[in-house]
Amino acid sequence: MTGADDGGRRGDYGDADYARLCFQEAPQCSSTAVGQGKVRAAGGYQVKILHDDPRIELIQGLVTPMECERLVALARRKGLHASTVDPRGEGRSGPTSLGYRSSQTAWLEASPEDGLDLLASIDARIRNATGYSLESAEDYQIATYKGAQGPGGAEYKPHVDFASKSGTERGGNRLATVMIYLAAPDIGGFTVFTELNVSVAPEVGSAVVWRNLKGGRGGAGDYRTRHGACPVLRGEKWIANKWIHEDGN
Repeated sequence: MTGADDGGRRGDYGDADYARLCFQEAPQCSSTAVGQGKVRAAGGYQVKILHDDPRIELIQGLVTPMECERLVALARRKGLHASTVDPRGEGRSGPTSLGYRSSQTAWLEASPEDGLDLLASIDARIRNATGYSLESAEDYQIATYKGAQGPGGAEYKPHVDFASKSGTERGGNRLATVMIYLAAPDIGGFTVFTELNVSVAPEVGSAVVWRNLKGGRGGAGDYRTRHGACPVLRGEKWIANKWIHEDGN
């Protein structure tokens, strides 16, 4: 299943907090987050709880460094394109450029040409570690953010991943997000949750996981999950996004 690049559309929210979190000396999690800092085991992986409500977790070592390199190579071969969005909220991309997202993306489908064996293996790990069904999940979106000195580094300003009801596709809304770090930049590129005072430094092979809907399937979008990809100031950042929809969960 495929979906629009930008699920919930961005508004002009949290810009001051976004800048503060992006340009602090070191990323950190909110000291007021209940459960923050705890570690649990799930599916054979160590899972760090970054925030309790809404739950944000970091699955450590979900993908090996060699597998990360292979995913990047597959995306390069597939062809990277400037991030776009379908204004109807349908399809994986459309004619409208995203002025607030300056990455390039490629979609890897469940086919031998796109590394079916590897994608299926990662799917199984996600199911084991999160308990989610991937029955209605979207294909893997690979995105790269290139660095630049000053404010011009590639970024994705604060946004939410869920869609409005009118933009919800077959399979239901985006219930949860799994974002895997494939390559870390030298400077910048944190993932920040502006409403929660949470900032996460890219860790190659690890995945950040959060639920986008309050109360799970059928719930309203949780705007506390508003997040952004901070500017990459030097180097390149690569990620793989897996959006898990409601059907089957």
